[in-house]
Amino acid sequence: MRELSSITREGNKLVLELADVYYYSETPNTDDEQNLSDITNEIFEGGVVHIFDLPTDGLKIFWLYNPCNQYEIFLVQ
Repeated sequence: MRELSSITREGNKLVLELADVYYYSETPNTDDEQNLSDITNEIFEGGVVHIFDLPTDGLKIFWLYNPCNQYEIFLVQ
């Protein structure tokens, strides 16, 4: 996991700033932190993410969309 340093909310838009603090479930390989940094920087490029709460029965689903790079992510609780 990578720590968020701040989140600002404006309506359905979240502005994210990622910290350079990482948490691992097991001992990481030497390249793991750089790889995690690279992929999270790419996913959250531009620092703006829109989040939508999708109505479903029995599950909590959020759709995250980054208009800067067109990435879409679904989070299921």
